[in-house]
Amino acid sequence: MDTTTDRKLDAMVAEKVMGWSLHGGLLVPPKDSPMRMWNARWDESGFPDWLPRYSTFISDAWKVLEKFEGFSIDLHRFADPQGYPPHLCECIIWFEDGVEIGTGETMPMAICNAAIKVFATGVHPNVPMGK
Repeated sequence: MDTTTDRKLDAMVAEKVMGWSLHGGLLVPPKDSPMRMWNARWDESGFPDWLPRYSTFISDAWKVLEKFEGFSIDLHRFADPQGYPPHLCECIIWFEDGVEIGTGETMPMAICNAAIKVFATGVHPNVPMGK
């Protein structure tokens, strides 16, 4: 896995889906987040060292899925019949006007890719189908 690319995806998910914002080139959590008061070091890309690892850790990725409460979501993991990696994981998010599918070698990566695709359609988390 390319950790640089993973952190860029984490930052994109934080900003586009989770409500983080850029201030003076630094990525900061939403005003109501307790993380806003934490001390941090920002790397050369402007990412704080405590930016959640949405694309790596399932516990962080699950927080992304929770933003889509009221949406229909399917998660699939396809394994090679011989048991050899890479495995393909798939996250399908259904919304009123369509469906987006994110894939990745891990489920957190698939979740992040699907969430970014849904956001790109103009559908925003916490606005369930039919609203």
